[in-house]
Amino acid sequence: MTHDTVLVTGGGGFIGASVARALLDQGVPVALFDQRPPTAISDSDPIAAAPFYFGDILDSFALLRALTHSGAKRVVHAAAIVGAGLSIDNPVRTITTNLLGITNVLEAARSLDLGRIVLISSQSVYGPGQYEPVDELHPTDPDSPYGVTKLAAEKWGNVYASAFGVDFVSLRMPHIYGPGRPAGLRGNVIQDMLEAAQIGKPFHMARGGDQTKEPVYILDITRATLAALDVAPERLEGRSYNIGTGVVLTWKQIAAAIRELYPDATMELGDGPMVVRNGVLEQPLGPLSYDRAHRVLDYTPHYHLRDGLAHFDKWLTASRAHFG
Repeated sequence: MTHDTVLVTGGGGFIGASVARALLDQGVPVALFDQRPPTAISDSDPIAAAPFYFGDILDSFALLRALTHSGAKRVVHAAAIVGAGLSIDNPVRTITTNLLGITNVLEAARSLDLGRIVLISSQSVYGPGQYEPVDELHPTDPDSPYGVTKLAAEKWGNVYASAFGVDFVSLRMPHIYGPGRPAGLRGNVIQDMLEAAQIGKPFHMARGGDQTKEPVYILDITRATLAALDVAPERLEGRSYNIGTGVVLTWKQIAAAIRELYPDATMELGDGPMVVRNGVLEQPLGPLSYDRAHRVLDYTPHYHLRDGLAHFDKWLTASRAHFG
């Protein structure tokens, strides 16, 4: 692992904070850039001591100050408006934040001659699946403002790479779960189901039990991101990499896996797909192929669903006992 300082935009968020913790655990200096500081998830959380720079990703001067003051040479860009639903609620804010944000990062990389820039992207760039497994050559036809902005951010990064020599890589993520994701966040169904099972509370979801997801544990995401920061440019096969498990499950199947941990859990999940917003259904997408990430980043998921649930279950239990 190269020990140049890494600036994590969106460092107070779920993915950004997890990546920062993993870097700090490996002795890599980290600086955080966000509009809110991260919340410690343990008494020994190393992120509490990381330099924090308050700022909006739309403020290019604040970003440049954070980069120059911290001495960061690489960036993980996780700051974004996330999710199809939020992007449908406010497409203008989504487009502004996600596209101007990556532009500010890329411009900073160009002007300061930074090293590797890693964009946290999404499987949403693909839109509805046309074949399985979904590799990086699959057609991209996003069906939400969020997906459009992530695809545009990737294309913009590719242009900066070819025109200005910016060292850019994007990681396309499916559904992520695990420690550090704020409770009550839309789409946090796995945590909601698991916490309900732990305390013996019935869980009810009116519809969407047949919706497919590819759940990937946050610790696998962080390992892939660290690998993307360090992989030599000559090893790259393109600039976009799927990071997943290669296994797609319905919410009903995920609930059944939680019942293996808590046989007495009461879970009622209605049939059919998920409704993103009135009249807008969530589109199915087949499993992601992570073959390219395996070849280039040496990525293989360590946590398939039952392993991830078991690890997450222990963490939630310990966290509740400690923090209440």
